[in-house]
Amino acid sequence: MAHYATRGRIDAPGRPGLRPPVYLDLTGDGKPELILAADTESGRTALTVYTAQDGRIVPVLFATGRRMAVESLGAGTC
Repeated sequence: MAHYATRGRIDAPGRPGLRPPVYLDLTGDGKPELILAADTESGRTALTVYTAQDGRIVPVLFATGRRMAVESLGAGTC
């Protein structure tokens, strides 16, 4: 991901770069996780999710795919 940070920030798929970070509670523990997405020259997206546990940063998810989008449905509701 660090390589794509040098390409600048992007807001949506379409060109190489790092999208803005998103913080959402994906694990249901009441604390937001960090979601990062980087888009490559080949049109693929690398998506990573991190959480904090006991003062450490812990990876939760790593996935790749073509032009992936991340959305949160019903954020903040039960």
